[in-house]
Amino acid sequence: MNKRLLTAAAILLAFIAFAVIGTRDSSTLPPDSLASHLQAEYDYYINDMQLDRFEPGAQHSHSLKATRVTHFPEAELSLLEEPRMTWYDAEQSPWHLDAQQGEMTPLAAGDGDLDGDLIVLSGNVLARTLGADGAELRISTQSLDVVPTSKSAHTALLVRIEDANMHMLGTGMDLDMTSKRIRLLSDVSARHEAPEKR
Repeated sequence: MNKRLLTAAAILLAFIAFAVIGTRDSSTLPPDSLASHLQAEYDYYINDMQLDRFEPGAQHSHSLKATRVTHFPEAELSLLEEPRMTWYDAEQSPWHLDAQQGEMTPLAAGDGDLDGDLIVLSGNVLARTLGADGAELRISTQSLDVVPTSKSAHTALLVRIEDANMHMLGTGMDLDMTSKRIRLLSDVSARHEAPEKR
């Protein structure tokens, strides 16, 4: 009986000691611990963000929407959740770009000496516009580097281009949204379907 009591007391003391040590350790974590580091990584976030940019003369240049934007000051990086971008042009139909996520960083020196940001869209990226005939043109890929100030975009990945009568595949693409010029860089294949006669 005494042996059982001593065993139970030893187990109870071990449990109390473990609880005290665990509590002490968690309350005396250094300020640069992983938890505090993760909390300090970003300095602000914005929910349901919409940014509109205008050119001289009050012409609407482009808009950027995201369900959430989280800014990380040390990396000079903003993470975008569900970004949606629109480029406007008085002479033609706008471009619409959608993706699952994105990263926005300042353009590095040497990137054409442009004053602005680089936005990298990723995850089911879709670019849409209307052609001269009014038919929708769709471009899909998994990653797209967008430079808002030059209204240009680039990817090194597989690209699919489709409209009502044409399907193209290629690896790598340069896109000029002002002229609607699209250049596939390699491994290009195409299929054209004649429109149905009425």
